[in-house]
This record gives sequence, structure tokens and C-alpha cells, in this order.
Amino acid sequence: MGTLLKKMQWISLVSLFKANPQEKLLTNGGGERKYSGCKAEDLFLIQYTYGATGSPKPIMITAGYVAHNVRAARKAYDYEPWSVIVSWLPQYHDCGLMFLLLTIVCAATYILTSPFMFIKRPILWLEMVSKYKATCTPVPSFSLPLVQNYMSSGSNRKPHVKLNLETLRNLIVINEPIYGSVVESFVKKFSVFGLSASAMGPSYGLAENCTFVSTARGSNISQAPTYRGLLPCATIVSNTISVIT
Repeated sequence: MGTLLKKMQWISLVSLFKANPQEKLLTNGGGERKYSGCKAEDLFLIQYTYGATGSPKPIMITAGYVAHNVRAARKAYDYEPWSVIVSWLPQYHDCGLMFLLLTIVCAATYILTSPFMFIKRPILWLEMVSKYKATCTPVPSFSLPLVQNYMSSGSNRKPHVKLNLETLRNLIVINEPIYGSVVESFVKKFSVFGLSASAMGPSYGLAENCTFVSTARGSNISQAPTYRGLLPCATIVSNTISVIT
């Protein structure tokens, strides 16, 4: 790992935006080299596992693997250039980073806020969805009851803007476990603001697969089978599990 970091090439954003395409870039060794992009086999990201079954382990992800995973997620979530994504996920988190890359690939619109702002005032998330007419928003499963509890805790915690969730096509729920009762309660609470149950998309990912693995987006969550109260994170077609990777 130390050897790899010593060979790291530092790329100046200022130089990338300059008109001269032959702009030379500094390396950490003090030399200069021209930046011509990365190859599919080049190391792009060192992504750590969650450590659910042991100590977190670094996974070496290539640029080609990232590109493939982003294209798979784009197909699964039906992203288009006119898609509008609202998120408070930190960019140093793998899911936050991948959704940012996904937005760039799709040439869509991405509205971000700090996770600290969400923790301070959870309803801000839905206010942003309403204000910017978001079509997609990815959140961990614990966000759903957190927002509900926030709104129910007093009149001083009501939304500052009129909530309108009719534009949401993908409310992507990540982070395990995803309980059916939690999702159902959230949909029931916010259906009066236009939230559709069909927008809910329990999804699964892990570092070993460069984040995205599968999603149950598009299925009828209210009628989805559960196992020990957990919702599926993939769709079932002709008695087989359809996983988009």
C-alpha cells in the first residue's frame, strides 16, 4: 500500500480547466508528466469492507470496474440526463461517491447537503426533494424512522416548505437491514404528500462488488414477500432472482 501511495499522481484541477491540453502536471516526486486519463486496469479506488464479519479489508477497485458498476446502476435506476438527485450522503462514503459518479455519467443534476445538516434537522432532506423536484434520492434505512420521529416530536419541527414528493421515482433505501414495517410506515406517513409506494427501492451493495449489486426498485413493496420482517433487495422473475451487475 505504501509503495502504491508513493507513486500517486497529483492532478491539479486548475490545469485541467486551462485551455492548453498539453499542460504538465506535477507528481509527488517533483517531476512532471502529462495527464492522458486512466486505463481500465488502473487502480481507481481503495474501498474498505464494512467489517460485518471481521476486520475491515481494503478492496482494490480498477477504473474499468467502477465504470461497469456505474453503468449497471444507471440501467437499474433508469437514470436520464433530466434526472434530479438529492442527497446528503458524504462523498467519502462509497455509496455517496458512486452516486456522484453516476450523476456525472448521466449528465444529470445533483443537489448535495452535508450529513451534519441532515442529522441536525432531518426534514431538510424532504424539503430539498420538494424544492428541487427531485426524481431520485438515496438514503440509508435508518433515515426513514428518523424523519418520522422528527416530524412527530413537536410543532416547531414542521417543514419550512410545503412538501411535495410526487416527482420522486426512486427513493433508494440502502444499508441493511431494511424492514418492511419501517418502509410501510414511512410510505403511509408521507403518501399524503404524494409519495408513491412504487418509488421505494430497497437496494443492496458491498465493497467487494464496487458498491452496487441489486435493487427491488419497480416492484410492489406493499405486496413484497418478507423474511423475518426484511424486505427483498432484488426482483424475482420466473422463479429466479434477477440481479443487475
